[in-house]
Amino acid sequence: GRRGPGGGPVTGRRVGAAVAAVVVLACGGERGDSSGRARPNVEHVTIQVAAGRPAYAAGEPMPLTIAVRNPTTAAITLRFATSQRYDFVIESAGGAAVWRWSAGRSFVPRRGGQTVPPGWELNYSETFGGRLAPGRYRVRALVTAVDDALEAVTEVTVRP
Repeated sequence: GRRGPGGGPVTGRRVGAAVAAVVVLACGGERGDSSGRARPNVEHVTIQVAAGRPAYAAGEPMPLTIAVRNPTTAAITLRFATSQRYDFVIESAGGAAVWRWSAGRSFVPRRGGQTVPPGWELNYSETFGGRLAPGRYRVRALVTAVDDALEAVTEVTVRP
């Protein structure tokens, strides 16, 4: 399969109508096209972040996935300023970033886009393999689109 900028898999799949929208991060109108008709834009996508489970033992690998859904009937293109498409940040209960997936990585300064077909879901996945102290953490997922910041948050617990 395809690989994201960090080597993690990038997958896409058609989403059934029964899937509930999870986190709508940007709400807005529609932009018109050259014909004057309204067309969906990035403001219509939904984004969700998921860890494999709600709790992990200290030092246990933690798979992380961002799901970007296009619930509309038209393709939506996310635009990017670099080769980076996403980021994961693990924050302590106090809000301090304790790990950032993109830290120390280089991204090519190349404009590009990723099209999400109508009714499809695009997934970006990475695995956190570091060691966290026992406690509660927030996992923040960001899609680094140029025009709109898309993000979602979930919580995980690290056990001793």
